[in-house]
Amino acid sequence: MKADILEKLSYIAKKESEIFLSNDVTQKDIYTKTGRFLIERRHIADMSIGIPTASICVRTHSIYSSFPAHTHDFIELMYVCSGKITHVIDGKTIELTEGDIIILGRATKHSILPTTEKDIGLNVIISTDYFESLLSNLRKSSSLPEKIFERLLSPDQMQYCVFKTAEIEPITNLMENLSYSLVTNKMTDTFIMQTSLSLLFAYIGSTPEMLSNFSNANTYTEKTKRKILNYIQTSYKTASLTEAADMLGLSPAHLSRWIKANFGVSFKEMLCDKRFEVAKELLLSTKLPINDIILNTGYENSSYFHKQFLKRFGTTPKNFRKMYSE
Repeated sequence: MKADILEKLSYIAKKESEIFLSNDVTQKDIYTKTGRFLIERRHIADMSIGIPTASICVRTHSIYSSFPAHTHDFIELMYVCSGKITHVIDGKTIELTEGDIIILGRATKHSILPTTEKDIGLNVIISTDYFESLLSNLRKSSSLPEKIFERLLSPDQMQYCVFKTAEIEPITNLMENLSYSLVTNKMTDTFIMQTSLSLLFAYIGSTPEMLSNFSNANTYTEKTKRKILNYIQTSYKTASLTEAADMLGLSPAHLSRWIKANFGVSFKEMLCDKRFEVAKELLLSTKLPINDIILNTGYENSSYFHKQFLKRFGTTPKNFRKMYSE
């Protein structure tokens, strides 16, 4: 990174550190209003370049003092502009040097060891909504291990990935672009910042050899699959994609794509399969009236139920029961 940009970033980081060294305020008070140390994007955006409600904002990492263990409600990307910065995640020490990038999932609890004035880090704060929109393009071009970016959205798993990008000129240039708004104290158009970030992910996603460290690749996918299957199994009568998305802390659109990619069928198809499995069981094992069975499986439109039943089983519910009870 250019010397003049580094100098300005260092100055900004020093000024922020003066706040931390003051006896008047604590780090926790600055970043969050909740009881636990969850850094909230709406609070951190006030100290960053970018509109507080924008999808992306940029700030420097404070120097000198250590940063205590915390989580975020956003995706954080840190780029080491110079020196080294050491993160501690789940007891594991991860030392980053100049040119390294670490991307931290929103539920990743981590702390950062003390740094010097030569250790300059740039933080890019990314809303989960915008990160979800990035994933649709990454799926088409990424050569990385499956789901490595997607896992970062997990609401309850510590997920991260580290990339060695030193001397990769396109990435250096992109990080300088993101630094520009910070060192000039000018608002940068959100579209420009989004485009720079999209290009950055495209570069690292298409160059798997840059990936040097990451959390367990299967944890998020398998756990999320189990949660969805259990949700449908226990709530099939009233289940909805929106409710499932709220449960997982994802948007309905993202969850819909995720289910299709991981199960090979849509959420609606999975839910219908379960409902008709239950309907078939009730027809064979009980004497409930067919209209009651329809309601018990979550359908209110009996005409739709009969049409779908005929399509699946080749006969009507009444004939199905009669055929298998004889």
